[in-house]
Amino acid sequence: MYLSKINIQKIPALTGLQLPDASMFLLPEKVLQFGTGVLLRALPDFIIDKANKENRFNGRIVMVKSTAGGDTGAFDRQDGLYTVCVRGIDDGKRIEENYIISSVSRVLQALTQWDAVLEIAANPQMQVIISNTTEVGISLIKDDVFGTPPQSFPGKLLSFLHRRFIVFDGDPTRGMVVIPTELIPGNADKLLAIVKELARQNNLEISFLEWLEHANYFCNSLVDRIVPGKLSDHDHHLAGWCVGGNLNRNSFDELFARICSHVRLNFDLFAAMCFCFAECDTFQRAGIFRVGRGDGHRVRPGYRRRGQHPDRADQRHPLRPGPRHHVGRLE
Repeated sequence: MYLSKINIQKIPALTGLQLPDASMFLLPEKVLQFGTGVLLRALPDFIIDKANKENRFNGRIVMVKSTAGGDTGAFDRQDGLYTVCVRGIDDGKRIEENYIISSVSRVLQALTQWDAVLEIAANPQMQVIISNTTEVGISLIKDDVFGTPPQSFPGKLLSFLHRRFIVFDGDPTRGMVVIPTELIPGNADKLLAIVKELARQNNLEISFLEWLEHANYFCNSLVDRIVPGKLSDHDHHLAGWCVGGNLNRNSFDELFARICSHVRLNFDLFAAMCFCFAECDTFQRAGIFRVGRGDGHRVRPGYRRRGQHPDRADQRHPLRPGPRHHVGRLE
């Protein structure tokens, strides 16, 4: 039995398990996300799901899979649903929370469904673009913005924004908030510089360049969550039990995500430099820490690996050692 809109109705009510209401599947698409990986599913997608369930954001995510490896079969079979289990200790209390995440509306393959991605540019309710294409994803290479698709992530982003500019005739109210989560310093500043250079190389309109810079908001961000990778057989067994599903490790939730804390505080961080986005306060209440350039904070990547955490005494925000995060990765 796969996790799906139909099968979710068969899951019994359990203490500590949060199931999505049927109304969650009717919410409009507001977020375009480049990347389908474990970090995005365990952090921004988790935060958006939380905001939806608290009736604050009320929008879903369209994921774009840019890599050639793997497919979107697991997402399709499960209607975009997946499980996140949180384990940890907070203020001396043991945390055991299980969530079925419903914030993902659909997943598109960039290589074969690029026209469908560009169609989303015409959706007036689209507001946010999130990305995690690894550190090498934000790099300048010669690219054709009119390719199907463009080769690089900045090229794909430029193609989408240019289509939106054309569809809405340069309406300054139809810009997007772009939040890259790649772990490089000044990730949004670097991405914007590359996108602008690609626009020049592709001889795009001067009016588009002005719209790109003034109607869109590129927000530097810092995400902090450990994602070791695959689960052990024992953890898969516990996963099936905690959501009342079949205990076969591949039969219930192929996208199973488990967040396990081995330290005192259950912790995650999503910090974003964003000033002019109406929904930013909504995300802040749901779990995003918003900073400004004059706040004395530095939005820069963390480098925790295998449970290690560097000294961040130079930052005012008291970053605390966080949990380990186990999120099922697609094969």
